[in-house]
Amino acid sequence: MEDSIKIPNRIVNKQNSLVILYVFLVIIFSACYGFAQIRLTAKDYLQRGAARADKGQYAEAVAEYTKAIKLKPGLYEAYNNRGLAYKEQGELDLAISDYSKAIELSPQFYEAYLNRGVAYKLQGKFDLALTDHSKAIQLSPKTIDAYVNRGIVYSRQAKFDLAVADFNKALQISPQSSAAYVNRGNNYFRQNKFDLAIADYNKAIQLSPADSTNYHNRGAAYFEQKKFDLALTDFNKAISLNSLDSDTYFNRGLVYISQGYVDSAVNDLNKAIELNPKDNQPYLLRAQIYCRLGKKDLAIADENKAIELGATVIQKCP
Repeated sequence: MEDSIKIPNRIVNKQNSLVILYVFLVIIFSACYGFAQIRLTAKDYLQRGAARADKGQYAEAVAEYTKAIKLKPGLYEAYNNRGLAYKEQGELDLAISDYSKAIELSPQFYEAYLNRGVAYKLQGKFDLALTDHSKAIQLSPKTIDAYVNRGIVYSRQAKFDLAVADFNKALQISPQSSAAYVNRGNNYFRQNKFDLAIADYNKAIQLSPADSTNYHNRGAAYFEQKKFDLALTDFNKAISLNSLDSDTYFNRGLVYISQGYVDSAVNDLNKAIELNPKDNQPYLLRAQIYCRLGKKDLAIADENKAIELGATVIQKCP
């Protein structure tokens, strides 16, 4: 909608010519000094989209990037950024489509390969993810995110030596990369090398003390070592930094069960379900607790809900 200029009511006398002249001058003044609607450029919309994304307003960001693309269809950054917004909304196919378009428009744009690789990883398409991360490394050999993400994929494929090599390369480029330490720690965790994992988590915490993931993962390693008090301390810290992570409540619930604090465990599982009602694991664990407490009806209800959510291995309450 165009901005309008409201002319104050005037007493019109017989000097009509003066009123006409006044209106004419207002029109000319408005045209000359920008009272008309400002036309935004594609890069304006690109910047507006980035601002929306920074605030977590991903749907609005998509709308802004779409306007940029409409004005300038060859603006590959807009496709890449819209892909990022789609990814944050869980729309991975749309994200991949946009990353692919960005690559088509600018084949040397390594960020699009990196981002598409992340989307493929989230879909479990590890071979495609490796291809894209390797291309990103080829185009930008000093980009640590490419090595870290390729290392994550190798670790998921149980190619642990290749994963460590990538994490080490990332640390060679940037010794202060907490992401490289925490993911190398995760790689050691998957191999049950918990002391090495904890050493890397310690370094990640030193570098990024406000990142809840670092405490969460160290807590998981302590749990595997049956150091329940240390695990509980780390999970408490992780929750204090991020109270919206359902996995941390689930894991803290496991600690409480191991320590015999059944009521606290149930409370944490309730919270995990509240935060992520589509995860079947908290229902399964809560069902086992209810069964032990003799609350068979509640146990069966949780078992059925877990099955509804895709659980296949269930220890039925007798």
